[in-house]
Amino acid sequence: MGLGKPSAGTVAFRGRPVRPGRVFEHAAEVALLLQAADEMLFAETVRGELEFGLRFRVPPERPVLDLVGAVEFFGFDGLEHHSPWELSQGGRQRLALAALLVGAPGVLVLDEPTTGQDADHMRAFLQLLNRIRSYTGLTVITVTHDIRGLASRAARVVLLGEGQVRMDGPASQVFARTGELARWGVLAPPLARLQTGLLGEAAGNVLLTVEDVAAAALAHGPAARNGVPA
Repeated sequence: MGLGKPSAGTVAFRGRPVRPGRVFEHAAEVALLLQAADEMLFAETVRGELEFGLRFRVPPERPVLDLVGAVEFFGFDGLEHHSPWELSQGGRQRLALAALLVGAPGVLVLDEPTTGQDADHMRAFLQLLNRIRSYTGLTVITVTHDIRGLASRAARVVLLGEGQVRMDGPASQVFARTGELARWGVLAPPLARLQTGLLGEAAGNVLLTVEDVAAAALAHGPAARNGVPA
């Protein structure tokens, strides 16, 4: 987004270099939700917050959400004139996200979005992300040390270590390499550790949800092989 200058190398977005200091220009294409979402709220009302970005950002040619659509999609009907601080913590995070996506770009970057959240809040936020992706077609990039829940939703995982890309591939393949992950201080999801513990990393791929494991068990179990309904 041009918030800082790389210490080495270059950063490009869609084939064009990202120019340090041109945040407003890049914000027309990339939205960034900070870890401390409360620090992104400035206005006195929910509607004012949703309008804030439109006043200080170059609008993209094909916005994924307009103001009316954001109010409806994020569940702020009837709350437009309320203070953001009357909302719950989860509501404020939704509002900060909604403000980014009003007239927003095609890429959303999330900085540690689930840090400090309990399982219920994290599940609700991840469900919201799935709805956003389905509704808008956004590309979502998540920077995180917390892979609870995120592992099964990621199409691609990139592991960085000491300034280098150490792994890059589909989640099912990256999380199968539990030993290598551990060397970089990353604990693979429990299901991945269970499968590699039983089969070894030579398996190459792991299943990342209980539903996928159950489906695989039904598909490959003795009853299925004998044509007996499970």
